[in-house]
Formats: sequence, C-alpha cells, structure tokens
Amino acid sequence: PLPVTAAPVVPRRIVATILLGTLLNPLNSSMIAVALVRLQRDFDVGLVTVTWAVSAFYLGGAVGQPLMGRLADVFGPRRMFCAGWVVVGAAGVLVPLAPTFGWLVAGRVVQALGTSAAFPAGLAILRRCAPEGTTPTGAMAAVAMAASMSAALGPVVGGALVVLVGWEAIFYVNTALA
Repeated sequence: PLPVTAAPVVPRRIVATILLGTLLNPLNSSMIAVALVRLQRDFDVGLVTVTWAVSAFYLGGAVGQPLMGRLADVFGPRRMFCAGWVVVGAAGVLVPLAPTFGWLVAGRVVQALGTSAAFPAGLAILRRCAPEGTTPTGAMAAVAMAASMSAALGPVVGGALVVLVGWEAIFYVNTALA
C-alpha cells in the first residue's frame, strides 16, 4: 500500500481571501437573472436588449479570464487579484448610477473584467503558498466549491435584494465584498 500523506497546507486567511474573490464572478453572473424584468421596465428596453446585461458579463468574462491570467503572469498574481477587487468595487458603485442601459451594459463588462482577475490570480497565489513541489488540492477544491455554491445562491440573494431594495443592490454587493 502507498503511504498516506497530508495535503499541503495553505494558510486559511489566504484561502478565505481567494474564496471571497472568486465567488464574485459566478455570483454576479447569476444574480442579474432576477433583475432583468426590473431593468427592462426601468430602462424602457425590450426583452432582446435587456439580455445584454447577462451576455455582456459572459463576453467580458470569456475575454477577461485568459487576459487576466496573462497579466497575473506579467505583473504578479497578488497585484492582479487586488486590482480586480478595486475594479469590481468601483463598478459596484458606478453601475447602479448608469444613466442609460448602454452604460449599464458597459459597466457589466468592466465588472466582468474585474471579477475575472480573481480566479487565475487566486489559483496562482494558492500554488505559490503551497510547499515546493506540491499542489494545494484542498484549497483549490474549496475555491471550486465556493464558486459553484455562489452561482447557485445568486438568484436567491439577488431576488431578495431586488425585492427588498431594488435592482441597484445587486451591484452594491460587489462593493461591500470588495
């Protein structure tokens, strides 16, 4: 039988920070779904147009994750992780103030780019914190689970915020978490 070895240990505060940062992308992609009717009404746009609030975020993320991963290689993962949080926090303040639906969609792209920094940079940080020659599988599994759970919780959290506060609140969540 093979010897059983303990998984590499990454400090919990680092894992918690990475978890918090990486949950913003799936949370934002799923929270918006419950706000589409209100956005459609408040901005007086059609059904096809309002779906750009969702599509723009996915397009921004599709471009953003590989780009942010490369920028993390060039500038360092910690710097990119923190820069992503700053972008997300700023977008969380500015998107609810969008004067037109076009500005809201542009803000969603910026928001997606900011949240896209967390995953590649976060994984690089976890790898750097692990002992030499090991893979922090437990920490990486925790990040993957947090991302899945936040995507599932997005409609519940978003629905509560939209009903109790208004659609703007789903963007302010980003500022509070960032």
